[in-house]
Amino acid sequence: MFNSYKNYLDKPTLRTTQKEGLIGQKVYVYYNLHTHTWSVRLGSKVVLHTDYIKLKDVEFRVRAGGREKVRVEQSKNVHAFVIGNIVDYSFPGEEIPTPTLPVEVTYNPYIYNNFVVKSSKKELFNTDEVEMIKRKVYASSSINENIKKNKMKKVVRLNENDIEKLVVKILSEATPKKELERKVTKYRKSDFEPYQRESELKTIFGPYSEDIPAQALEYMRKNPASVIKKLIKIYGVDKVKSYT
Repeated sequence: MFNSYKNYLDKPTLRTTQKEGLIGQKVYVYYNLHTHTWSVRLGSKVVLHTDYIKLKDVEFRVRAGGREKVRVEQSKNVHAFVIGNIVDYSFPGEEIPTPTLPVEVTYNPYIYNNFVVKSSKKELFNTDEVEMIKRKVYASSSINENIKKNKMKKVVRLNENDIEKLVVKILSEATPKKELERKVTKYRKSDFEPYQRESELKTIFGPYSEDIPAQALEYMRKNPASVIKKLIKIYGVDKVKSYT
C-alpha cells in the first residue's frame, strides 16, 4: 500500500494542478482509510487527496444507512461527509498550517449518530468554516449546535386539477393513457373514452346499456373468464352451452 500511495504522490498531474480550478467549488470531503488522507469529491469524482483542506458554508452529513451498516457488520464504509466550498488546501506531503479555528469536531459511528462537538458531545449540522488537518476537524466559533439551518422552502398550493395533472405526469410513462384517465377521474363516464371491447360489452345490456357503470364494463373486459365462470355457476354449464 505504501508504494502505491507514494506513486500517487509522485504523479506530475497532481503536483501541477492549479488551485484556482478548485477554490470555491462545493465538494464532499471524507477521511480515506486507504490513503490516510482526506479525499475530496467533486460531483461523483474524487479530485484530490490532501492532509489539509479548509471549507466555508459547511454542512456535516451522515448517511444513516451507511452508519447502521457499520454497526451491524463492524466494517467501515464511506457514509460521513463534510460538505462545503473550498477555501484552501495543500497537496499530500506539503507543509500544512496549524489549526486556527477553536472548536474540535469528531464523529464515531459506534458512538454517535452525527458529527458532534468533541468537548460537549452536542450534535453539529453546519458551521461557517472548518479546517480539516490530518485526522482532525476544527470548526469556527459560529457553529449551530444541535440545530439544522432552516432553508427557505417555497410553499406551493395545489388545487384538485393541479394534483390530477401531477399524477398524470408521474404515471404517464408507465401507464397506458386510457388506464391512466380512469385512475385519476374516478370513473366519471364523461371524462374518458371507453375501450372498443367495453363498447361491445355494453350492447349485451340492450336498452340498459347506458346505465351500466364504467367500472363494471372494465371488470368484464379484464376478467372474461371470471364472468363466464360465474354465469356457469348461476345457470349451469348445460344451460350456458345451449345459449351458444
